[in-house]
Amino acid sequence: CVGDNGRVYVVGSVEGTVGTEPRVGGVDMCLACYDANGSNQWTRVFGTSDQPDRACGVACATNGDVLVVGHTWGNMGGATNQGQYDFVIACFTPAGSNRWTRSWGSDNADRAYAVALDPAGDIYVAGDARGTIDAESPVGGRDVCLTRLTADGQRIWTSMWGSSLDDTAYGVALG
Repeated sequence: CVGDNGRVYVVGSVEGTVGTEPRVGGVDMCLACYDANGSNQWTRVFGTSDQPDRACGVACATNGDVLVVGHTWGNMGGATNQGQYDFVIACFTPAGSNRWTRSWGSDNADRAYAVALDPAGDIYVAGDARGTIDAESPVGGRDVCLTRLTADGQRIWTSMWGSSLDDTAYGVALG
């Protein structure tokens, strides 16, 4: 996403030290901030010490915060992993400090790939789930999952839909 002052934010997963940011575990989440001229301003590597963590989506909030979504097989955001991969969302300040991190999921594999914000600041996280989340259950092997959260990352609702086979959401946009 492109944030305030033309800053560009990129997310991904890394398996080693990036600049001065040390490795946390096996596969870690990574957020990098670049200025409008392409110079790296800061990089953050985060995740769990012994499980794979993947950052897949990023969105810029109107207050300058940066939201990163992905999935982890470990315990993040003060929550115990529910089983296999769980959804993760992390909020960073424009200076790169972690404001908060939340994780949630089912007893099966759940993966977040995309994030968007509405004008009120509510957050929408899209991906897929293989198990029941917030009383929503998949109809197939893996179904599209959309969760709405407050601006501070508290879940409001979750919705799932799909076919009898595997279905995934890779993007979310609000109009």
